[in-house]
Amino acid sequence: MSGAVALDASVLVLNRFYVAIRVISVKRAFTLLWKSLAEVVCVEDDRYDSYDFDSWVQLSQLRDSWPLEGHDDWISTVSLQIRVPRVVRLLGYDRLPRQHIKLNRRNIFARDEHRCQYCGKRFPTSELSLDHVIPRSRGGDASWAN
Repeated sequence: MSGAVALDASVLVLNRFYVAIRVISVKRAFTLLWKSLAEVVCVEDDRYDSYDFDSWVQLSQLRDSWPLEGHDDWISTVSLQIRVPRVVRLLGYDRLPRQHIKLNRRNIFARDEHRCQYCGKRFPTSELSLDHVIPRSRGGDASWAN
């Protein structure tokens, strides 16, 4: 993969508790590494190793002398080649991703296990309809409770 294309590749971002929170570009990942806001997480010999930017550059230089593995991408600079990280961990970010389930027909039917709320029988989706507890025409809102 060429350097320009490799900069737009995807990198998984973990919070400091190793929980996946988003996917970013390689370019953004290198920015976070350079600012010491993140570290590279790499699986080697069935164990997880963490590397700061300088350690990752040194490891890349060492690996540059090894035969290239098919799954590694590299960024070329004027003086060296740096291996593209696949996973980075933010060092100071401890939040969890918000879990927001969209309010729609499919999710309401899944919540209710495709059961009619009047008789309790299961029906296929095509035979079910939505009714609001308080009709929207009378001020009822579109919420999970209504």
